[in-house]
Amino acid sequence: MPGSFVHLHNHTEYSLLDGAVHIKDLIAECSRMGMPAVAVTDHGNLFGAIELVMETNSLNKSVAAWNKEHPEGPQKQEVKPIFGCEVYLSPTPISVKKQLPGRRKYTHLLLLAENETGWQNLVKLVSRSHLEGFYYKPRVDMETLREFHEGLICCTACIAGPLNEWLLNDQPEKAEEALLALKDIFGDDNIFVELQDHGMEEQKKCLPELVRIARKTNTPLLPPMTCTSSGRKITTCTMF
Repeated sequence: MPGSFVHLHNHTEYSLLDGAVHIKDLIAECSRMGMPAVAVTDHGNLFGAIELVMETNSLNKSVAAWNKEHPEGPQKQEVKPIFGCEVYLSPTPISVKKQLPGRRKYTHLLLLAENETGWQNLVKLVSRSHLEGFYYKPRVDMETLREFHEGLICCTACIAGPLNEWLLNDQPEKAEEALLALKDIFGDDNIFVELQDHGMEEQKKCLPELVRIARKTNTPLLPPMTCTSSGRKITTCTMF
């Protein structure tokens, strides 16, 4: 839907200590506000996926019935589920269970399933992060991303993302290298530089550099919590 507003980065009650949104309420509110889709991207897990399917199916069934019974009245909005996860990206192979000097234990990376292949690969990534990569958090590494990248769209995430780690340390050249490494895995059409602005000083420092690096590398920008461009693949990234 051209010009539609879609939330692509949401943490629910399945993101312990980092989310308070109930999926049922989220779906209902998106429908009320005319949003055609919504993503659930909990930290390091896909526990909300079944509830997301059940709630969207239930709401869409009732919306379709309402619209059929009221063809002349205001039409309610069905909501398409987008399956995602904000994974924890390790700076080392996931077999290494120690922190590198001067580096974070992990950074954040947002992944969205574009199709069924992407969903299957997302499940594999998250499963491996728990079974093989757990060190403080369930982690993936660059090689795991490369192995299971197909069908996934990558966004550079929040202030804890891999680009911002370097920008906060005044190393923009390293941030550019990190972006190029991700582009090499996901391809030019499946990666977005995510912008967030909550008034934090750290974000104010990083935002201009993120825009500069994105333009220099010809990488599209993902505005704060929105996707309004009708031509982007990300506007239709959904499993079902």
